[in-house]
Amino acid sequence: MKKIYYLAILLPVILFSCTDKMPEAQFSTDAVEPEVGQEVFFNNGSKHADSYEWDFGDGVTSTAENPSHIFTGTGLFVVSLTAFNSSMEAVTTMDMEIFIPTLLEVDVFEWNSAYTYDNPIPDASVFLYPNLTSWDNQVNIYAEGYTDADGVVVFSHLNKQRFYVDVSHQNYNNYTLRDEDPGWIETDIVLPHKINWFIAWVDYVGAKGEMVNRRGGSYVIRKLERKVIDSDKPATTEGWQTLYNNSIKVK
Repeated sequence: MKKIYYLAILLPVILFSCTDKMPEAQFSTDAVEPEVGQEVFFNNGSKHADSYEWDFGDGVTSTAENPSHIFTGTGLFVVSLTAFNSSMEAVTTMDMEIFIPTLLEVDVFEWNSAYTYDNPIPDASVFLYPNLTSWDNQVNIYAEGYTDADGVVVFSHLNKQRFYVDVSHQNYNNYTLRDEDPGWIETDIVLPHKINWFIAWVDYVGAKGEMVNRRGGSYVIRKLERKVIDSDKPATTEGWQTLYNNSIKVK
């Protein structure tokens, strides 16, 4: 009787172990050229697993099934996923290159014939619009921010496209220049993963009294110009960390 009783208990254990399947670890992400500061979502497609461990290659881990992660540095990171079940595990990895954020610095200066940067305009609202129609109708603002004491505002995580710039202040107006030529307010196509620079020159045209709306002031955009030292290198990556820390995060 002891022998029969022993086999009756052992048999279910053997059967349970034989039915376990080897985990299959696999995952994907929809991120295309992910940038520092961008939230990256991971889709877990593993099979025959009931727990997970992620290593994002930058010292951060997660046990979530479908985690998201924000990388804080550039470079190549090896992201690994380990899938577990009751007795086995499987590992898969993916190489992910993280790029610097796409940055656009807009510098607002009072225009002069020598194009010297003598008079930056602080505390001005700078608006980015995705197209000229939106600029004309003041709708669908893509991003907005205020210039600092040096007349500078920086936007980050922008799309690769042109933008239409509007500067707003109680003494500013670029409506007249837009009527003369939309080119005064149109940027070049923003280059991805670079620092893109533009200067918005503004003209003082005399006080117009109390401002009725944000285009009722006394400055106009005179010229929109990319600020570069070498015309063959329209954008750079040097010093991006400081600019990014002070930027308006668009997305």
